[in-house]
Amino acid sequence: MTIDEERPKPAKGLSNLGNTCFYNSTMQCLMHTHSLYDWQTKVTEEKQLIIKKGTVVVNEKKVEVPDAVITLKENTFLPLVSALQHFLAEFRAGRNPNPSPLFQQIAVKAPRFRGWAQQDAHELLRYLLDGIRTEELKRYKDAIFAYLGVEDKPTPEQIIMCKALIDSTDRCYIDSIFGGSLLQIISCSKCKHMSNSLEPFLDLSLPLNYGAPSTPTVPTFFPPNNRREGTPSKHKREAKKAAKANKTATTVENGNTENSNGEMQSPPTASTDESNPTTTAAVGTTDDIKAIDDNSSTDDDSSNEDMSVSDNENSNHADGADDAMENGNLSSSSPNYVAVLSPPPPEEDHTEERTVLNSLKHFTAPESLCASNAYECENCCAPHNKQLPANSKDKMTVEATKRYLIYSPPCVLTVHLKRFEQVAMTTFGNRMRTRKIRGHVEFPFVLDISPFCSQNGQRINKGQNEVIYSLYGLVSHSGDLGGLKDGHYVAYVKSRNNVESLKQFMKFGMKPDRLCQTMEELKNNNYQSDPATASVNKEEILQKLDENATWYYVSDSQVRTCSKEKVRKAKAYILFYERAV
Repeated sequence: MTIDEERPKPAKGLSNLGNTCFYNSTMQCLMHTHSLYDWQTKVTEEKQLIIKKGTVVVNEKKVEVPDAVITLKENTFLPLVSALQHFLAEFRAGRNPNPSPLFQQIAVKAPRFRGWAQQDAHELLRYLLDGIRTEELKRYKDAIFAYLGVEDKPTPEQIIMCKALIDSTDRCYIDSIFGGSLLQIISCSKCKHMSNSLEPFLDLSLPLNYGAPSTPTVPTFFPPNNRREGTPSKHKREAKKAAKANKTATTVENGNTENSNGEMQSPPTASTDESNPTTTAAVGTTDDIKAIDDNSSTDDDSSNEDMSVSDNENSNHADGADDAMENGNLSSSSPNYVAVLSPPPPEEDHTEERTVLNSLKHFTAPESLCASNAYECENCCAPHNKQLPANSKDKMTVEATKRYLIYSPPCVLTVHLKRFEQVAMTTFGNRMRTRKIRGHVEFPFVLDISPFCSQNGQRINKGQNEVIYSLYGLVSHSGDLGGLKDGHYVAYVKSRNNVESLKQFMKFGMKPDRLCQTMEELKNNNYQSDPATASVNKEEILQKLDENATWYYVSDSQVRTCSKEKVRKAKAYILFYERAV
């Protein structure tokens, strides 16, 4: 084990540009994200894409991809990438970074940040990382279209091949840091058929309202436009129709897209079950890529389900797998994705206390699909329904259970606690008001997410029973949200050693996520584990991360050291964890 030659750097304050504490607090955490320093040097130095021969599913069609080496255009100007690179370089040089140039570039991509009004720190983070990802992928897309000989407008076949080639190469660099995947598992209660599909995420938005809300709520959320899964599932479309007919029992989730001028804009809202926790994934790719991303698939062959993360009451984690095995629908030759990596934490007396672990339990708990949200099973319902008109009311649906597990743990796990929600004002009809969930939410400094991970997921070594993260930053909000005088964001950040071995997790994160169909395929899948991370010693790593470490409280330009106990008492809104094991 070696320590990077750079010693821990003290926190540096950032000037408030005018109600920009939401931006400054978020950037403090990114300034202390060590993986971004590798990104800073590598993102524009990449010279080629290595494509490996194989079969990729795009828009429900299998596409044969050849071996290829595609040259990337050098000296491509990426304005947002360049601004973040310069910002991080100033901090690494020991200076107080000028926050203005980067903030201006974010406002170019997302005009909502113009005008110096108080904004949401989580939305800022999403727009920034999504914008970075957009620029990285556009560089890939331009090179691939040149490789395919596209001179003007690409044909539909060229667009599909472009998507297939992107899916066959390494992830873009920003995804290798913050990107992970969730696994959706749906089990039909009638035929016991199980389907699996993947959902990419850049952070996890965890619920704080564990029970059913007394009034309809609207979480602050930006869902993914750039999906790697299939088209919206039929049970999801039916749920949306039912939700529109009963607006008082729905949650509206706002997303964003990017127009031809590169500006992020709000798309039409979508309605889902009000209890759903959410994930946040990458948005804002170029129009050509987006057109096929919305219809591409990484599901297993038995499923073409879209994904939205849901929570429900606690239930046995192994029941679905056991039932499926008994009924012959999960054969011994198929990977068991339902089983978790380690047993869930023991139940405590105060299971409804607001803690990160309790939020993760609700986030990954099984949800019942019934009534207006009943499931159209592709095994026992689809054959019958295909013979009916598209708008037929006689379509067959069944009750089912849906659950989400973490399939690919990211290099950096960003946890967003859903403190803000839009609540209907019954006195004024459809008008809404912002409500904040106040109070302390308990969070660990060392977080083990193995009880919430699929046993056969990726970026997890064989025999590994812990997936350990170490806290290094958090954003805290006091007061109310949006433009009010008492609303303010601050950050707590940990200046610490840059442990060289942890870079392996970023390298491992470059590999695309895949679902294996057989145990033999799983055994031979080199995406599944990484020998470089298998020898990591948890205690040694955590000790190195604490050596010479100092916690700082940062409020815009004000910086002071603080105790770990003060950090523990902070009212966290966004938590930043780096993977240790």
